[in-house]
Amino acid sequence: VSEITGVSIRILRYYDEIGLLKPAKVTDAGYRLYDNRTLEKLQQIMFFRELEIPLADIKEIMEHPSAYGFRITPDQLYRQADCKEVTVNGPVEDWATWAKNQGTTYMALREMNPWIRAKSLPNKTGKSYTVLVPKAGAQLRSKQKVTVHDPRWVK
Repeated sequence: VSEITGVSIRILRYYDEIGLLKPAKVTDAGYRLYDNRTLEKLQQIMFFRELEIPLADIKEIMEHPSAYGFRITPDQLYRQADCKEVTVNGPVEDWATWAKNQGTTYMALREMNPWIRAKSLPNKTGKSYTVLVPKAGAQLRSKQKVTVHDPRWVK
């Protein structure tokens, strides 16, 4: 997670320590494992950090979103474009070129995969990454079923 998000292991451990971002699971060896839900929460935290909001305030906002005006109606929810999943097992030297070869743009690729934070993916270990690529002709806002990631944010 640290490698793909740019958030250091030390910071991830600190977020766990203060209760801001708990991993989905901790292995017997002490490794913190994160699922899609916790990665989405990390994305929210990173957004608030970009706005220079203190961690204590971020935690408060995320625990009580309606108290801070973060309540939306279901029709306002983001609808992701229809995508195909592409598995990447090796390094990606340039995401923009990779996106073009997949028939999309770097901007659309980044929108579908917020975990892509750098221009390349070294992937020295050969780990498998699943990349969402918009299908040809897909609108960036599709009629696909809406997913509610945090029900406290929806009226």
